Amino acid sequence: MADKLEPKRFEDDSLSEWTSIGQGGFGNVYKARHQKMGHYVAIKLLNDVSVEKSLLQEAKFQKVFSCQNVLRIYGMYEGTPPTEQIRQKGMVMEFMKRGSIKTLCGKLSGPPPFALTCRLIQEVALGMNFLHSEGFLHRDLKPENVMLSDELHAKLADFGLCAVSITYSPNNQEETENAGTLKYMPPEAFDNLNYKPARSFDVYSFGIFLWAILSGEEPYPGAGSVQVRKCVKKGQRPTLEDLKKDTAGMKDLLDLMQKCWEGDPSKRPTFKDIISPTENVYLKHEHKIHDEVYMVLKKLDGITCEPPKHSNDTVDHPAPPSQRDLTDDAKANFVDSKMTDLLQKTTKIMLIVKELGDMVHREAYAEIEEQNTSYKKMIEFWDGPLHSGGTPVKAAFYDTLKKHEPELLMNLCSS
Repeated sequence: MADKLEPKRFEDDSLSEWTSIGQGGFGNVYKARHQKMGHYVAIKLLNDVSVEKSLLQEAKFQKVFSCQNVLRIYGMYEGTPPTEQIRQKGMVMEFMKRGSIKTLCGKLSGPPPFALTCRLIQEVALGMNFLHSEGFLHRDLKPENVMLSDELHAKLADFGLCAVSITYSPNNQEETENAGTLKYMPPEAFDNLNYKPARSFDVYSFGIFLWAILSGEEPYPGAGSVQVRKCVKKGQRPTLEDLKKDTAGMKDLLDLMQKCWEGDPSKRPTFKDIISPTENVYLKHEHKIHDEVYMVLKKLDGITCEPPKHSNDTVDHPAPPSQRDLTDDAKANFVDSKMTDLLQKTTKIMLIVKELGDMVHREAYAEIEEQNTSYKKMIEFWDGPLHSGGTPVKAAFYDTLKKHEPELLMNLCSS
């Protein structure tokens, strides 16, 4: 485990095309192109060197996460960015050009279409369940900390407040220095210097997150911190009146929301309890997801057009490997959707990489070969050629996997 937790190091000679894209809690955030991996990454710099330990903790925690609903962290940066004057440290992570759920709601001037909203809710629930099952807390779950992939899938981000979770009891939690975002914090965390977050902290935050994504707004607009603390402790929560609609599954989500933000932590459900009802609601609207994603992407990209007439071959549910006319896009989507298992279960990685030939640059091949376990080889392959090569390389990887590890592919298809 200790070996897995050691993050990769990045310096200036591997990065180019720096562009400022915003400011995070720790400091400036940049977009840059990584030369060897061949694609853009995001770099979160430090304003205050005193938070280096927290940032390194975030990178280490996410290094062991292979869940598709958790943002990938590539490693740690140390160098002098073109726009900076002094040497700095930071974290190198996936670049998500679609931004966050908060960004999406802002661009849409409201909540996403309901089927897409349900999918995002389900993916956040799955990511949080994975996080808790691995023994970690998030401690700052909110729309701006849920990033979006190119196809609008949810990825949990910003684990700077992440703490190891030992049991359900708050008396056995490791303390962290910060306290998350006030409007998403449970009442038991207010005005209690001895409070140590438990899993129920994240569940409460998820309840407020549900309200925010369903409404497309921030909770308690215009309320100051003192007022929020006072009212939340008295049991007040965001109003549900505008959310009460006849849409199938909405009542179930509102019921779940109220269970999650229950004032008594012991009465809140666990994420293991949550993923079933969120999945059930999503399944009611799953048939609409392709058209909704298509239309939202067109709006985000500034293109006006009608949705495709045929949408059975959705990007969310790849066809099984046995299908003869499987397209390259479907193969690539299958690889993306099963990457968690592929990282852990692919064993003949060098045989597969060798057969890909010129699709894997000689330097990248050497770096993959240098890794001492199949898991690490797959991580290196995923971070580099598989990511930067896009659909053609993923489709070719699918074909070679089918040839060299057919049993693994069939098992993944049936899972």
